[in-house]
Amino acid sequence: MSIEQELQQVRRDAAAGRMSQAADKCLAILRREPGNLTAIEIYGKLAMEMNQHAEAVLIFQKLLEIEPRHAGAHEGLAALFAESGDYRAATNHGETALQLNPKSVIAQTAIAKVLLSENREDEALDAFERAQGMAPGNLMVEMSYADALLGMGRFDRASEVLTELISLYPDNTAFHYRLADTREWKPDDPDIALIRGLVGKGGKLRAEVDDGATSSRAAYMALFKLESALGNFDQAFEYLYAAKAIRKKDFPFDAERQKRTFDGIKELYSAEFIRARDGFGSENDDPIFVVGMPRSGTTLLERILSSSPNIAAGGELNLVERVREEVCAHYGENQYDVDCLAKVPEAVWQQMGEEYVNRAWKRLGRRRHFVDKMPDNYRNLGLIKLMLPRARIINVTRHPVANCLSIFEQDFAGGHYYNNELDTLGERYLLYVDLMEHWKSIFAGDIVDVEYESVVSDPAGTAEYLNQRLDLDINLTGLQTAQSEGEIRTASRWQARQEIYTESVERWRDIKDHLQPLIQVLAPILDDEDLE
Repeated sequence: MSIEQELQQVRRDAAAGRMSQAADKCLAILRREPGNLTAIEIYGKLAMEMNQHAEAVLIFQKLLEIEPRHAGAHEGLAALFAESGDYRAATNHGETALQLNPKSVIAQTAIAKVLLSENREDEALDAFERAQGMAPGNLMVEMSYADALLGMGRFDRASEVLTELISLYPDNTAFHYRLADTREWKPDDPDIALIRGLVGKGGKLRAEVDDGATSSRAAYMALFKLESALGNFDQAFEYLYAAKAIRKKDFPFDAERQKRTFDGIKELYSAEFIRARDGFGSENDDPIFVVGMPRSGTTLLERILSSSPNIAAGGELNLVERVREEVCAHYGENQYDVDCLAKVPEAVWQQMGEEYVNRAWKRLGRRRHFVDKMPDNYRNLGLIKLMLPRARIINVTRHPVANCLSIFEQDFAGGHYYNNELDTLGERYLLYVDLMEHWKSIFAGDIVDVEYESVVSDPAGTAEYLNQRLDLDINLTGLQTAQSEGEIRTASRWQARQEIYTESVERWRDIKDHLQPLIQVLAPILDDEDLE
C-alpha cells in the first residue's frame, strides 16, 4: 500500500469518527517519513479533534519550520490560538492563512472569534457571514455562528438560526442541544416539539435509530434541559443519566488517579517548600485570580469585579497551565515532580510571574488589574503564590450540593470527567475543600472567600467587602445586573445574561431524592438539615 493510500485510509477513519485509529496510522506514516507534510497536517488536525491542543500547536509549529508558508498549518494555529485566548497569535496566523488561501473557512472563522472576544460584535458577525459565504452549509461554521449569537446574548436570533438549522439537519443533535440553551422554557412554547421530536418510536432516540444522527449524548442533554426547565424532574433525570452513561463510556474517569494527583500537589507545595522560596517571585500585583469549583459563581463575580473601568475581565485564561508546562518541559517531565520545581532558580520564579502578566496584558489591553477566572486554578495556587506573591486570590464557594448539581447538569466540552457520576463528583468536591484548607494553612489570610449565595443576594455588599479586603475600587453603580457587554463562553451564559440570578440557590432541595449518592459522599461537610 502506498503512502497516499495509507493517508486515504487515515482520512476515512477520521471521517467515521475513529480518531484514535486515524492518529495511530498517521503516526506510523510519520515514523517512516518524518517530513511528509500532508501527514503532519492531518496529524495536527486529528490532535485538534481529540482536544489535544498543546500537541496540535507543536505539530503545526513543526510543520511551519519545514514549510513556513503552509496554509494548513497557519489556519490550524489560528483556530487553536483563538480557542485558547491568544488572540494576537490567532489573528497573525489567520491573516497569513487567508493570504495563502483566501477561501480558508477555518482561518476566517478564527478571525471572527477573535473579533467577538474583543467585543467587536458587528465586525464579528460580518466575519462569520463571510465564512458562511466561503462554505455554504459548513456545519462547523454554522455551529460557530450559533455559538457566537449565544455568547453575545442574542438568544432570539440564535433560536431562529438553530430552528432553521434543525429543519435542514434534523439529525444533528448538537443544534437541538444549543436550542435548549436559548431560553427558559414554558409549557406553551411551540419549539418544545422540536426537542421532543428527538424521541422516536418506542421511546427510543432517533439518534439511536437513524443512521446519520451525530450524537445520542447531545440529544439526551437537550431533552434533559427541556424537561428539567418544565419541572418534569423524573423524566429529566432519566435523560441525564442516559447522557452520563454514554459520556462515561467515551471518557472513563480514574478516581484513584485523581486522588494521587491532589495528594501530589499537597506533597509538592509543602509549607517548607514555600518558605524556602519566599521572596523569589515578581512583585507585580496586577492579577486577580478567581478560583473555585466550576459553576460556583466565578463568572458572576468576574462581572462584578470588571464593572470597574480599572479592572479587565480576562475570562478563563489558560496561562498558568501553560507556564507550568513550559517550566516542567525545561526542568523535568512530571508537572508535579518536586525534583523538577526544586531545580528552578530564584530568578526564574520572577521571570515566570512577569511572563504570565505580560502574556495576559497582550490579550486584554492594559488597565490597572485584570481577572483570571479559570476555576481550576485552585490546584495551582502554590505555583501562583511563588511566581506572583502579591497577586489577589478570591475563592468562590457555593453550597456543596447546589454546586455539584450544577456541575452534574453540564456536558462540558473537555475534561471534568469526574462529573460522569454523582459519587465521583462528590469525591472531587471533597478534594477541592481539602486542598483549599491546605493552601489556607500556608498562605494564611492571602485567600479571600466569597460565598455565591452572598453574591446573588447582595452584590453591592460583596463589592464593598472586596474593596476593603483587596484594596480595589469596584464601581458599585455598575452592579444593577449581570448583563454586561461582551461574550460569555462558559456554561453559565444564559444565567449570566439575566438579572442577578437567585433561583438556583435552593433548587437542589426540590430534587433531593435524585441526589442521594452525592449527598452521602458530601455528608461530612453538610449541615444536619441538609441530611434530613
